[in-house]
Amino acid sequence: TQDAGGSALYVNGVAIRTSTKRATTTGKGLGLGYNTGDTFFKGLIANLQIFDRALAAAEIQMLHAIKSA
Repeated sequence: TQDAGGSALYVNGVAIRTSTKRATTTGKGLGLGYNTGDTFFKGLIANLQIFDRALAAAEIQMLHAIKSA
């Protein structure tokens, strides 16, 4: 999630990384499963959701609990 205060990466409803920096766009669009240096994610990305606003931690945890039930 990202807002004016920075960004956080959540995995299974838990924030695993936070930053005071915001992601920037370069006009190239959104990439998923790719890392710099031409390396791609080897695995499965499941239950990916993109929202038009930053979610609160409680909302993310609730969504994860619903998907896990």
